[in-house]
Amino acid sequence: KAIIKCKSQNCGTTLAEKISTLDINDLNRAMISIQTGQDPKGTAAEYIKTIKASCEPIGHSAEAAKKNRKRHFGICDYFGESSLFVTTTPCDESTLRVGLFVNAGEEQVLPPLGDLDDKEHNHQCRLHFDLRKKYRSLYPGACSLVYQHLMQIVTECLIGWNTKTQTGRVGVLGKPLAWSRTDEEQARKTLHAHWQIWIEYFNDCREALFSDDEEERKKARDTFIQYVDSVISASYPDYTVAHVCEVGNGKETTPILRTQPVSDLFKECEDKNVLRKARHKDHCLIINGKFLNCKECRKAYSPRQCMEMAIAHWRRNATHPQMKEGEEELQQGMKGENNDYDDEEETHTATKKKYTRRENMEQKVWLDRITIRHPYDFDEEGMPSEALKAEIPDDGPNNADIAWLKDMQARSTLLHYRFDEHDDWHRATCFRNDCECRAKLPMMASNTTFIHDNDTLPDTLNQMQQPTTNNNLDNEEQQQQNDSTSRSNAGDSEDAHDEQEDHLTSKQIRNVRWNYLDGTTKLKSQYAVIPKRGIGSQFLNAHNIAMSSILGCNTNVTIGDASHTYYCTLYKSKDTQAEDKEALLRVHGSFGRRIMRRKILLQQQQQQAAEEREQQRKSQQEQKQDGNEQVQVSESDCDDTDDKDECHAEGLGRVMTGVNSLLSRNVVSPTMAHLLISQGGTRFTYSHGEENLLVTQLEDYLEGRECNFILRKNYNKIEKRVERWPDSTAYDYVFRPRELQQLCYYEYMMKYKKGFKTFKRINREQDLEISGNADCNDAESSVRLEFQDGHP
Repeated sequence: KAIIKCKSQNCGTTLAEKISTLDINDLNRAMISIQTGQDPKGTAAEYIKTIKASCEPIGHSAEAAKKNRKRHFGICDYFGESSLFVTTTPCDESTLRVGLFVNAGEEQVLPPLGDLDDKEHNHQCRLHFDLRKKYRSLYPGACSLVYQHLMQIVTECLIGWNTKTQTGRVGVLGKPLAWSRTDEEQARKTLHAHWQIWIEYFNDCREALFSDDEEERKKARDTFIQYVDSVISASYPDYTVAHVCEVGNGKETTPILRTQPVSDLFKECEDKNVLRKARHKDHCLIINGKFLNCKECRKAYSPRQCMEMAIAHWRRNATHPQMKEGEEELQQGMKGENNDYDDEEETHTATKKKYTRRENMEQKVWLDRITIRHPYDFDEEGMPSEALKAEIPDDGPNNADIAWLKDMQARSTLLHYRFDEHDDWHRATCFRNDCECRAKLPMMASNTTFIHDNDTLPDTLNQMQQPTTNNNLDNEEQQQQNDSTSRSNAGDSEDAHDEQEDHLTSKQIRNVRWNYLDGTTKLKSQYAVIPKRGIGSQFLNAHNIAMSSILGCNTNVTIGDASHTYYCTLYKSKDTQAEDKEALLRVHGSFGRRIMRRKILLQQQQQQAAEEREQQRKSQQEQKQDGNEQVQVSESDCDDTDDKDECHAEGLGRVMTGVNSLLSRNVVSPTMAHLLISQGGTRFTYSHGEENLLVTQLEDYLEGRECNFILRKNYNKIEKRVERWPDSTAYDYVFRPRELQQLCYYEYMMKYKKGFKTFKRINREQDLEISGNADCNDAESSVRLEFQDGHP
């Protein structure tokens, strides 16, 4: 919708009068100037500017995102750069909440748990998965309602924000000062949210990272890292795996079962280029995520295989707790040692070779059943809930194979493995920018969280260049690595120091000099926060444990910066979803065909009428002149009617063509459409409201020019006449109450709001003034401030 707001007068001529003289050629020239990047002039430019400023864009369009970018800038201007950038991605297929809305009013029970080898249980898991998938497709409104409820939980419970008082309390991320949420839709029509959150004292700590005082800088760095460790996790617990290790000398090998923490059994590959190749669009298919080497047999494994070994250990430990480490597996290797599944295939092509991976669908649906129950199976202290105790009683029969599912650490690990583990073959969206994964996964393992900048650059480079050492290696192996390193450096001892310095100099991180309003400058280095990441967690994205556990979905948490504002507001609703456009295009296609049939019918009628008239002319050529005149009048009437019908069909067709061209680029999924309706047509939500700073009005007033205003009127009972007065924020600030004289225009508009007196109050004040009692001290007037005399 659009409303044109015109100035009262501009150089003695109103905008409405100018528009009345506007020519189509002037408008076309102005549009061409805008499209070519030029600044248009004249009435046409003023008209386009007015329309553009007064139109309310569609909530999911790029224009709406551009409009809300100003609100993001307004929050950043007051609170500084955002502290955290959080993404929450609920999965409609991996939740029970959609089914609750679909079957509203019916009693719902949690689906039962079972063992991975239970064929009947896996069959029920597959049927339940298909049912949830059907719910997602048939009930997009229910998916939208679930999303809205989850976002309310995040806002009020996890972030700790009171929407009524617009204040925050300490939540899982700290005490919030403000936040903004941007809702987006994914290719599967599911919704997810990008949060920019401002945390109390965060920017003070971030600013102190570059303090001139070394002691203050070190203290700020330690505090910053401590906070990052409390809200961001990028590592699994050091889970135990059951690994069948092939031990032997050459031809003869013996399979030995080793049950140890993953960090004791495996180490990261010494060549860090393998990790870099695992990020590449083509090389990742060759690496297949295998950059973890067994310390004994040297065989390469992927983090996904290690997790499958952990599942095998948990299941084996529950059914065969008497089996000891080192015992041979004579019948078969532990499940997870290979990926020879034949349920569903995924094929990719790289360098003219095809790589096929088979996915174990049984394990996927079984894991889905475990993770969707997670929010209901444990309380806030991590203890099993009553529902889980009833499902797996301590003394129940035949519960040995699933008793391990009551372990909070194992279940939490599986939850993050299901939702936060990045695919080692990546996804198409990973390579949206270039041929490397935009999530920068996998990442090197790190024992601690550190800030990567020029201060830590030498240590980071040494870690990347030197072979990885591990305290758990035996002395003989460590000595072999040291000897190998010494031999490789032989002959280069003279130039080693100079080459190292040259290499570090070429890798220096760029420093930027910041200029402050008080005239001071400060040199700051670009930096990145590298969270702690254990062995086997190289593909795990940074998440928040509390949010993932409560929501039961994927979360992503990073340190906020200015680029996140553009990331949220440069997004435009996807226009490549053919299934979303299908209904719209079908309607427009049907309408177009009807218009075309109507035009063909009109042409046939016109042709038939022309032939009939031609025959009438030939048959009446010998008649009198008056009869001919009558025939000519009839022909004229018929031609007018046909022309009107033809023009109507042609005009309607052109209008619908324009409508189709406009709307076909802004088609959204039904889930997003329901959300937009529920949120008043917008996909942007903020912790605070907004006020526009109309600086041009104040400039016009100060420079003596006529400023914009809204003409308002009231009835004066004392003088018994209608009074008209101009309403402008410039007059409001110039004649602001005396109590607010110390406030600047920015603070005045932010903290105070002009309110209009009700007719009841105006009448009461005028009645008191007529009666001679002008004192109007009541509870309402005690909290209001009056403008100074002279306000229009």
